Amino acid sequence: MRYCYLFEAKSIQEYLFQSNKLKDVIAASERLDRLIDSTECSVLDQVLKAAELESDLLNRDVNTDHTIHFLRCKGGAFYAYCQQQAPLVSLRSAWTLTLSQLFPSLVYTDALSEAPALKVALRL
Repeated sequence: MRYCYLFEAKSIQEYLFQSNKLKDVIAASERLDRLIDSTECSVLDQVLKAAELESDLLNRDVNTDHTIHFLRCKGGAFYAYCQQQAPLVSLRSAWTLTLSQLFPSLVYTDALSEAPALKVALRL
């Protein structure tokens, strides 16, 4: 069985331009740049570390049943899968909590799915 967690930030431009002040737009843009990325300074990596979740975000050589694998991780979206459901549930909980604290008005969509094959789980 394959489990997937898909996340995508929506209406990023709308979020950035909530304020009419240029300095606020620039600050929000810089914070969003660090949101999802495959670097140590990304919010995503910090959430994974804080939740003590094993992933291949920075190290592609990691591969156990509870390793979270990332297929896409850029531009306000990530697609992750795992052989176990629990790590993805933990990631979703920690991730959405972090988003509500750092980006309270950011609109996003996310979904957890499961299927016998990865291709099918990604389509659900």
